[in-house]
Amino acid sequence: MNEYSDGSRFPGGLTFFTPKGEEIERLLRFCARGIAGAELYTLLQMDGDGFPEGRVFCAEENGETVAAVYRGPDYTVTKAPGVYPVEELRLLRFKSARPCRPVFLMKTGLRELRAFTSLLADGKPGYEDGARYVYKARLLRDGFYRGYCVYENGALVSAAATVAENEDSALLGDVFTRPDYRGKGYASACVASVCATALTRRKTAWALCENETVPFYKKPGFGETDAV
Repeated sequence: MNEYSDGSRFPGGLTFFTPKGEEIERLLRFCARGIAGAELYTLLQMDGDGFPEGRVFCAEENGETVAAVYRGPDYTVTKAPGVYPVEELRLLRFKSARPCRPVFLMKTGLRELRAFTSLLADGKPGYEDGARYVYKARLLRDGFYRGYCVYENGALVSAAATVAENEDSALLGDVFTRPDYRGKGYASACVASVCATALTRRKTAWALCENETVPFYKKPGFGETDAV
């Protein structure tokens, strides 16, 4: 089988199937290390031992997993470990924290997460109670979403978080500052704190970004890398 039920193609021309038994163990081992498998590892851990038919696929060669794809119900992740960095995006690695403007930061909890998803939606009614918030709340509950944020005048104005991780890597995401509060170093401070926290947990922090945003990520301590 080389196609999903909706007709879209599997990556790389490989033959994919739904893993069972020992195949699941090999799949988890495959995703457990390196940034390419961090997001898939997080989703697989959240799903537990039973992977519904049609959601998780993997391909094997010589008795080992070589690629995997996850297709969720409310969110879709169609990536195979090994494809990073993808076209149009740069893969950066956090090397060491650089001095940032002193900012009072708060750890992200459910209250802050709700405020942040509402901020991203620009105040669209009901967005904060939608699928995106529910999904991120599950990540937060299970220890995969770790972030910091900045409040001014009682409102959340900036935030950053790691949104997926495995045994040795954490993927940065949800970096945003309200337009009227940009240029104050808030996002850089959030990013630096999030990544420094990952380092204390013996995980390498990574960021996937567009070319024009590379200078921003270099400010708090990211650098170029050839690693995948």
